[in-house]
Amino acid sequence: MDKAFIFTEAYGCGLILKKCLESFFEYHPETRIHVFGTHKDFKELGKFKNVEYMELSDDQELKECFNHGHMGTAHIGARVIKEFSDGFDYIIHFDSDVIFRKESISLLTHKIDEGYDIIGPRRCYENNMNGKTDLVGLEDVSQTYFYAFNKTKISDFEFPVLRQMVVGYHNPLGHPILDYFDPVCFDIIKNGGKICFLSPDDVGGLTPEGNRKNKFIELNDDMDFGNNLMHFAGVGSGMKFHNNGPGNADMSYVNWAIKRYGLYYKVLYGEDLEGIEVSEDVYKLLKYELNATISQ
Repeated sequence: MDKAFIFTEAYGCGLILKKCLESFFEYHPETRIHVFGTHKDFKELGKFKNVEYMELSDDQELKECFNHGHMGTAHIGARVIKEFSDGFDYIIHFDSDVIFRKESISLLTHKIDEGYDIIGPRRCYENNMNGKTDLVGLEDVSQTYFYAFNKTKISDFEFPVLRQMVVGYHNPLGHPILDYFDPVCFDIIKNGGKICFLSPDDVGGLTPEGNRKNKFIELNDDMDFGNNLMHFAGVGSGMKFHNNGPGNADMSYVNWAIKRYGLYYKVLYGEDLEGIEVSEDVYKLLKYELNATISQ
């Protein structure tokens, strides 16, 4: 029996998720996952044996949400909590721009078995890298590129409120928050939830001290890079900006995200995208590690 409802999104990024799922099923061939998207996304993604394709082409509210940054992803996440995950206490999510380097789901399910309610990479609060000084005394929570949580420990919020909490715009507890899903994590902790942080050597990301100094040094400084997986970050946004223009987004974020997309595309598809300059040093390191993964 499945221990958790596992999901990710293809909405607007089928070509990105395609590489993620190829790597996922290399190491988890019998694991069932749910993928949310549209007919167009699924055509780009292709067929995978153990994927349940959750078709959302008719969700007009979702289309509008995806015009506002991460609100679209939050809309899907809130629907998963409220609607799609009936029969499951735990939910596992990973981003479409994660590439798996070995079997990894057990990092989460073993901690579920031990009774933890939030499991994932660390997001530092008191030792945050944002330079914020108003977070002293707040607990660290989990980043969301590869994580699990116990939905039964979430208070019974109405859907619009929960969606605002998932995206990180509203915290019923009133204190400042840093990012996506953090208000939900704090609500789970308030309700007695126990949190477990995965090793940055395994999944990349931050140390308890608020730095990125894991065993992979340069690569984890540039992205989330560990023994089990690598997470590029910003690739979906970068593809959208590259194909459709920046819209009203902050140009510093636009430029960063486009570079992430260019790096991802060169590493995973072997092509340079016109107008995007890629760091050759990072590219060579990634190709070396990717080849090492394939040869294991």
